[in-house]
Amino acid sequence: MKVYKITETKQYKYLGQCDRLRRNNAIGERNWHKMIKEHVKVSMEEFMAKCDWQAIEDEDAEDMQEFIASDPSSYFAKSIWGEDECYYVMSGGFEFIFVK
Repeated sequence: MKVYKITETKQYKYLGQCDRLRRNNAIGERNWHKMIKEHVKVSMEEFMAKCDWQAIEDEDAEDMQEFIASDPSSYFAKSIWGEDECYYVMSGGFEFIFVK
């Protein structure tokens, strides 16, 4: 009997890192301010279940826990980017943003 692994499709794809998105144009800066203002913190488990987080995986980090380990103030959040729902992880002073 063959066993097949079912691959879970993540709903939220990596949009970019905050500093790059903010300097693109005034819209990026406005979206970032709105995202920060309206965020709600979520668990790492919720973030990982919804987001294609491997897109930001550091070559030296084996998993998300290692990715955020160097910054004790890291957190995961759900918010709005423009008119769309988003998730992001804040670590090392940067937000890594995911949208549908």
